Amino acid sequence: MRESLKSVLLFIFFLFVLNSLMAQDENALPEEETAVPEVGISIADPVEEKESGSLSVFLDKRLIFALSATEGGFGFGGTANGQYIFPFHLGVGLEAGYYSFRSDIDQDGVRAVGGFSLIPIYATVSFNIPILENFYITPILKGGGAFARARINGWLGGNSFAPMFEGGVRVKAYMRGGLLIQGGIFYTGMIEASGLFSILSIGMGFGL
Repeated sequence: MRESLKSVLLFIFFLFVLNSLMAQDENALPEEETAVPEVGISIADPVEEKESGSLSVFLDKRLIFALSATEGGFGFGGTANGQYIFPFHLGVGLEAGYYSFRSDIDQDGVRAVGGFSLIPIYATVSFNIPILENFYITPILKGGGAFARARINGWLGGNSFAPMFEGGVRVKAYMRGGLLIQGGIFYTGMIEASGLFSILSIGMGFGL
């Protein structure tokens, strides 16, 4: 009888120990399962940062040639351009400047107009085409108007405002510290009541 009781107690003790071991294994399983996602996160590819655009300011000095059929001359000018350039190389901005040049208009050998002064104001659209690292070719289009003043026989004429457009190409190179060196050639047209007054100009400048 005692032997039977000992056997029963040993069997119960064996079941208790076995049950405890199984419970420990079951409790360990969630830790092993949660460990797998943690490993996956640690080796995941980093999230790429989104690129942002940039705001730039350009200053140009220009040599200007009048091209109209009955008008000729040359002069100098300058422009300032503020432009926001998107990550995909498209730029939009505003530009203002001042041009002053002599003109060789004459009537029957007598000079009628001695020159013009222009203050152009444009909205601009451009696109940077990468050629080399930090080197771009940039077509640019502008549309707006200009305040004009003519010098007639040595006297200042009346002020006027006329629509104006411009198209051209810039070559731009970014230097150390964010300095930008640029040069370009531009064709400008001012639409007057008497017709189209056209200008060809070349310029160089810098920006940030």
